[in-house]
Amino acid sequence: MTKMWVNLGGDIASLEVEGQISVLQEKQLFKRAERNFFLSESDSMVLPDRGLTDANKKKWEIYRQSLRDIDFSDPDNITWPNKP
Repeated sequence: MTKMWVNLGGDIASLEVEGQISVLQEKQLFKRAERNFFLSESDSMVLPDRGLTDANKKKWEIYRQSLRDIDFSDPDNITWPNKP
């Protein structure tokens, strides 16, 4: 198991990978880690006690689903969704 460290805007995340990985796989791992950071950063926006209107909560839910739906097959050409 190899541990890799990713710096996400000041937050450090570690990824554990088994064996050697290709450059493409490494890029995919980093992009997934970045996506996971965006998801965790927006967790609180969909909590029931956040006080958002239903329309604004729906925008955050759509944003978070768009993050989950990202295709990482070409990590150099990812279109990131915009935060509401």
